Amino acid sequence: IYAGDDPDYLAHATAIAYGTFPDYSKEGNSVYLFAHPVGAGLMASPFVFVFSLIDRIADDPVTTARTVPNLFQSWTAFGFVVASQFYVLLGIFLLLLLLKDRIKSEQAPLALSLGVLTSGVLLYAYRRPVFSHAYEFFAVSWGVSLFLGGFFPVEGKSPASPWRVFPAAFLMYLARTNNAVLGAAFMLAAGFHQGTEGKKGKACWKKALPAVMFLGAVLLTEYLLGRFITDSKYNFYDAASAVPRDIKQSV
Repeated sequence: IYAGDDPDYLAHATAIAYGTFPDYSKEGNSVYLFAHPVGAGLMASPFVFVFSLIDRIADDPVTTARTVPNLFQSWTAFGFVVASQFYVLLGIFLLLLLLKDRIKSEQAPLALSLGVLTSGVLLYAYRRPVFSHAYEFFAVSWGVSLFLGGFFPVEGKSPASPWRVFPAAFLMYLARTNNAVLGAAFMLAAGFHQGTEGKKGKACWKKALPAVMFLGAVLLTEYLLGRFITDSKYNFYDAASAVPRDIKQSV
């Protein structure tokens, strides 16, 4: 676990996995939680939960206080590492399926390998796995796969509904807030593309409705996260406030 953003992403995952979210009073490993998106922690939380069962059985101190010393070499933190590998491999698999439909099947693995190796995503997945890049890579890969597969299908397949792209677009935003723009662009393009396939002269507002509703969901989520996380018992500007008193005295 590196200093910087990593403990914050892990704090989201452990708060969800241990059932304390949105209260971060036991996540004593983080500062400025709301400055770092919840998406990576949300996606990693099922893995963190499964691996945390080993720590629970062993009655490890990490089950009551997720401080950096307690998290170090814990099964709880290792769950996040495994999740990062899983989502990178799943993203690569989705892109491979997409490419095989559009270029010669024997060329698809080579083209994808070159793209992945030059992107740097493997560096973050394997060298710094407690980070958001692996999850962002998966979300964008899924979004591209759904968008191109659904709205520019190979021969014999009909275009899909714009709502097909919504889950991936929303995960893009959750993984990195700036990706809300990319998600809205996907939803807008999908809505207008569907309009060209349906009735001619379809009202622009109907074509733009999926993107508008997506942005509405983003704004609502931002409000809820800000309302409930920042109003929890966690003091965002004092990491020590989340550490039990006996641990603070020993530091």
